[in-house]
Amino acid sequence: MALPSIKNATFTLRIKEFDKPLSIRPMIVAEHKAIQQVIDIGSENDIALTISEVTNSCTNGKVDAKSVPQYVLDFVFLQIYMTSVENVVSSTYTCYNYLKNEENGDILYDEETGDPILCDNNIDVKIPLSNANIIYPEKYEELRRIEVTKGVFLNLKNLALQQNIDISEMRNNIMSTVNRLAELDDADESPEVLKEIKDINKKLADIRAEIKDKYTFMSVESIDDNGKIMLPEVDFTAEEFKTWLDSCPSSVIADSEDFFESAPIVGMDIKITCPKCMNTSEVKLRGLKDFF
Repeated sequence: MALPSIKNATFTLRIKEFDKPLSIRPMIVAEHKAIQQVIDIGSENDIALTISEVTNSCTNGKVDAKSVPQYVLDFVFLQIYMTSVENVVSSTYTCYNYLKNEENGDILYDEETGDPILCDNNIDVKIPLSNANIIYPEKYEELRRIEVTKGVFLNLKNLALQQNIDISEMRNNIMSTVNRLAELDDADESPEVLKEIKDINKKLADIRAEIKDKYTFMSVESIDDNGKIMLPEVDFTAEEFKTWLDSCPSSVIADSEDFFESAPIVGMDIKITCPKCMNTSEVKLRGLKDFF
């Protein structure tokens, strides 16, 4: 006898990064299992990519690792998780406030070391996922549009998950070179060693410059030339953009750094009162992994 067919319900989510409401279905059992398995045995990148695949499937391809900013993917996945699994997740918070005297409120000190005594109490915390929001930096829309010269604007965007992973892997590749440099620092200063150190330092400088150039180019949404919109990979290449950027006023670099340092992020603030020391702390959750 055939088992009954399953029709999954859907819900809509309004988010300002999309013109129309997103139609979303909850996770199915197989998708939930895949996430649990990769959390047990996978790397941080494996977890992120599995989450993105599930999110992509649950949004009928509208939200994926290549096309939307990572903070959007994180927020949408959180909504999927709430409707599929649970709205409240359990976590543990360790209190690092100082213990105080119950009578006068003075900080207590260790008699042997003279150091203040930390509470160090572990507290079970329930995190209501429905309180999570996308936190946008102050003047975010202003930061992402940089005036290069009169009538010419550089419009920036936040990287998608896959782009962040690509940059992360490039940075990880530096480590083997850095480790070799550390080995040479302990070696005899022979002409051969000194030459290799010089070559490695040049290689590191080149790699860092390559990473910065790639990161900047991937962050370009468009160039607005007096109303004419030019798109990366359509109207100009990475090399053409690098040459153009080198000719821009140096203030463009400073302005773009301000944007890069203030990306939106999924987060929430919760207040936790420790039952042992009675101190209340405000804990800031920032980024999807803080919730799990």
